[in-house]
Amino acid sequence: ERQFALVQASTRTRVDLGVRLRDESLGGVAPAGRLAAAGSFGSGNITHRIALTAPGDVDAEVRGWLRAAYDGAAG
Repeated sequence: ERQFALVQASTRTRVDLGVRLRDESLGGVAPAGRLAAAGSFGSGNITHRIALTAPGDVDAEVRGWLRAAYDGAAG
């Protein structure tokens, strides 16, 4: 029922995956490394953004963030 992720073409060579994760102050994930703060990306529900330039960029870490976002939206 809730948006938990968003994929958007950002440049010719990059798509950004936005995810909705719990706020760091609530025990969530702080932006660091590949996981950046979303800023104005998305509809306001998206909290973090990951730049993807190749299919291999969707690794276990990215899948884990997607799973956390999905689980957070469901509960």
